[in-house]
Amino acid sequence: MALLGVTLDAGYADLLRAYAVMLDGKKIGELKNGESKTFHISPCAHSISMKIDWCGSKTLQFQSIETEPTAYKVSSNLGGIKLLFGFWYILFNQSSYLATERSQT
Repeated sequence: MALLGVTLDAGYADLLRAYAVMLDGKKIGELKNGESKTFHISPCAHSISMKIDWCGSKTLQFQSIETEPTAYKVSSNLGGIKLLFGFWYILFNQSSYLATERSQT
C-alpha cells in the first residue's frame, strides 16, 4: 500500500466546515480546519481533488509509489481581500474555490 497525506491549511473562510477528499472521483475522507490525515491507497496512477458543497479544487493527477509517501496541502482561495470575491468563485469558478498543491512529506 502507498500513503497519501493531505493537510488542510488553517483559515477562516470555511472555519466550521469540512472539505471532502476525493480520490479518483470518490470520497475517501474529510478534513476540518487545520487537520491532517493519511490515507492508504493503491500504488498506481490517481487523481485527487477537494470538494465543499458544489465548489472545490482542480483535479490533479499523480503516481503513487509504495516506498514514497505522496502529500498535498489544501487551502481556500478566499484569504485576505479575496474573501470579498466569494460569490464570484461560487457562481463562476467553482473548481478554483480551493487550492490543492503537492507538498513535502
